[in-house]
This record gives sequence, structure tokens and C-alpha cells, in this order.
Amino acid sequence: LGGRMPEKVTAVISCMTDAERPFIRAALESVVNQTMPCAARVYVADTNDWIANVTEGLEQVVVRPVPMMPASAIRNLGVKEANSDLVAFLDGDDFWFPAKTERQVAALQQNAVDFAGADHVLVDEAGRKFAYGMARYIPMPSSWLVRRDLMLEYPFNERVRIEDGEWWRRTAEKSRRIRVSEFLIAYRVRQNSLSSGYGGRQRKETVLRAAQVRGLRPLTLAASFVLNRLHRDSKYVDHKSWQAQQH
Repeated sequence: LGGRMPEKVTAVISCMTDAERPFIRAALESVVNQTMPCAARVYVADTNDWIANVTEGLEQVVVRPVPMMPASAIRNLGVKEANSDLVAFLDGDDFWFPAKTERQVAALQQNAVDFAGADHVLVDEAGRKFAYGMARYIPMPSSWLVRRDLMLEYPFNERVRIEDGEWWRRTAEKSRRIRVSEFLIAYRVRQNSLSSGYGGRQRKETVLRAAQVRGLRPLTLAASFVLNRLHRDSKYVDHKSWQAQQH
């Protein structure tokens, strides 16, 4: 009696490459500083020799060294090891805004759904905002909040390249979803990242290059904000021609 109440949400954070080293502290702090407390588990490659320095002072974060594995396997493992009713995912170079968990948990409970996504802003490597995302068809995995029992029943397919898109289509008739039309996460666009070859990432890098031209950043922000507001909704669009490799 009198002990700390268990968190409703476990954040499963992936950090498998040295390229995420400059960004992982911001990701972890964004979880620790949520207005609704989260359990935080960061999965790192077992060859990682610098994570202890990065997590210094963040006693709430559980560091879990694992063999090198894809994001799908990390997320499945994190779901299995979580001790909460809800799970959320975060890539090591993205970060959440402070009320992300609170807003999504409220939406999930008020609407009796299994899944709550959120809108995102695009930031460069320095964390500077340069555009607002659309997220009409599928939200960024770093914004997902999902009932853990649903993820246990329908885990990510570890044999496909884009596991979030495959999961999204496979569970379309098996899960109730809601879109929280608020900007609750920052998706960091890194040129030459592991995902740079995918169509959606290529488009984001194109917008980033445009925003880096002197005077154009306000224009990319304004134009993308207007597009987002035009398509603001509580539901995701069932786009029949949408392909798993695109966002």
C-alpha cells in the first residue's frame, strides 16, 4: 500500500544504430517528461557501449540490450515484456510532445477503441520544425498507442520490410481506431538514414531540402499546415490504392 501505481502505458523505444546517438536522449526525455507517466523501455544493440552515458540520470528508463534485430522484432519483444494495458512505440530519433500520452489515452477511453494515432510535425536533424505531416492513411509508428492484448494477438510480421503498413492492412477489420488530430510527435527526417530509400521518406527529404533554401521554411510550414487542416478528421482514410511501402 502507498507504493507507486503501475503506469497505464509502456513506451517501447528502439535504438539499434550509432546514428541515433545524437537524438536518443531527446527521445527518452520526451517519454520521461510526459504529463501522464509512462514506463520506458529502450532496446539497444548489445554491442552498444555508449547508452549508459546517454541515459545517465534517467532512472525511470529500463535499458534492454538485445542482438541486432529489425524494428518489427524489437516492437514485438517490447510488447511481450511490457507490464501495462497499453503500449506505445517510439523510434530513437523521434520525440513526443509532453501531452501525447495523456491526450491519446483520453481519446482511446472516451471512444472505446483499441488504437489511437496522432498527427506529426517534421523536424530536421537539429530538431527544427519545417513541415506538418498529413497522416491521413496511416500514422507514424512513433505516434501509435495500442491495447497490448491486441498487439499480442496480432504481432508485427517480422518477415516484411514495412511492418507497420502490413499490420495496418491486416488488422483493418479487427481493430477499432481513432485519429487524434493534434500534433503530438516530432518525426525527425535524417538524410541518408536506413529508410531513405522508401517512397514516403524520399518525399519528406525533398520537402526538407526545399525548406533549407533561404526564405522557404515559412512557406513549407504554412502550405503543409493548410493541407493538414483541410483533411483534419477523427478517422483514417481507407485508401484502396495505398501501398504498404508508402505513408
